[in-house]
Amino acid sequence: MLPGGVLRRYGEDIQRLHRLLDALMAPFLLGLISFLQTGSFENQAKVLGILVGLAVAMLASDAGLYDSFRARSLQNLFRRLALLWALMVGGVSLGLYSLKLGSQFSRELLLSWFVLYGGWLLFSHISSRQLLRLLRVRGHNKRVDGYIGSQEGFQKLAAQMRNSSWLGHTVTPLFTWPQGEGPAAAQLHSLPSVLASNRPDQWLVEDPGNGSQLAWILSQLENQTEPVLLMPQWLQNSHYEPVHCQLGPVAALQLWGAEATPMELSLKHGADRVVSGLLLLLMAPLLGAIALAVCLESPGPALFCQTRYGLRGEPFTCLKFRTMRVQENGAVVVQAQRQDPRITPLGAFLRKSNLDELPQLLNVFRGEMSLVGPRPHAAAHNEHYRGRVQAYMRRHALKPGITGWAQVLGLRGATETDAKMADRVRADLDYIRNWSLHLDLKILLMTVMRGRDRNAY
Repeated sequence: MLPGGVLRRYGEDIQRLHRLLDALMAPFLLGLISFLQTGSFENQAKVLGILVGLAVAMLASDAGLYDSFRARSLQNLFRRLALLWALMVGGVSLGLYSLKLGSQFSRELLLSWFVLYGGWLLFSHISSRQLLRLLRVRGHNKRVDGYIGSQEGFQKLAAQMRNSSWLGHTVTPLFTWPQGEGPAAAQLHSLPSVLASNRPDQWLVEDPGNGSQLAWILSQLENQTEPVLLMPQWLQNSHYEPVHCQLGPVAALQLWGAEATPMELSLKHGADRVVSGLLLLLMAPLLGAIALAVCLESPGPALFCQTRYGLRGEPFTCLKFRTMRVQENGAVVVQAQRQDPRITPLGAFLRKSNLDELPQLLNVFRGEMSLVGPRPHAAAHNEHYRGRVQAYMRRHALKPGITGWAQVLGLRGATETDAKMADRVRADLDYIRNWSLHLDLKILLMTVMRGRDRNAY
């Protein structure tokens, strides 16, 4: 019997069936709704349903929805489904309007169809994925991985797989060597017999750190039919997210930088500008009152303007209500401390309540910031930490935000040690990797619910 179980052996056939169902459900649901509303299913509706079903199935395939989501997050799947549904609704609406066919379809019919078909896509893809995860946790649909590498590397990998039972991987050490030593010449010559007597679902190969030894191992594996996954030790760094890409005939690994698509970023930036514009109009009286209070309390301007780094590390002028008696914007900027004598009484209240950040709505409206994203630091702090904290500048892969994931987790305030800043950067990178409109909304709600923050001073 081949390894991997029934689902493993027939996985591609199941994916084809799922794709066929997605294509058939579009005309079926449109016909069902049309029959319930009018008692008939007109030819133009049949054509529309068939065309949309075929288009959605092809787009979903291009988006990778029928590929294995074994190791991808649920948010990743939901984000792709949401974009697919938005393309369907937009494409149908634009097509009917351009061809002047809108009068042939009632709004109730189209709206009901969009909602029902979107619900089908969401239910079928998420439920099938969750069912597979449940089966793997209970020991079904397992993949048996044959491990070739160091003994310490196997121990780490096996522990990770045990803590991620929903992945359904069982790692077996079939050819190992002591950590740091690499395989001995005599041991390497025994590899062909090991390969001949074992048939895992796939081989996991740790780079021994010696080019000739790795070449020998791979040359022997070329005589096998199972997939081979190479795991260089330097890729175990948590900041790397390797994705294979092709530069013409040259194969390469993209280690980071492809977290969001241009369409996703356009949706995020469009929502930022619309929401910030509305908030600026609604909160204009409050902004004016705070500005007046700041000017009356102490000499100086109402706004504090400071150079900070934005998208791709480009500098911009970040706006805040002035909360201190000084305005530092040079090569040295001292972070606010608890009981800081530079902070005015009104400033302390504004900082605690986060009201000092409200002028940044103008930064968002101008396209320099986002409502949610990694918080921008003073330019002086960026220059200080970029050489001390690994992957620090990757925070600028997205626009900086008024609030962010690190902030709602309580990672704000003074960073007396590099370790504190590293924790904040780690949270920012987690946000960038898992970004979605749903996550942005969650962070905004958490920001409002948190209210006063004991780490803000």
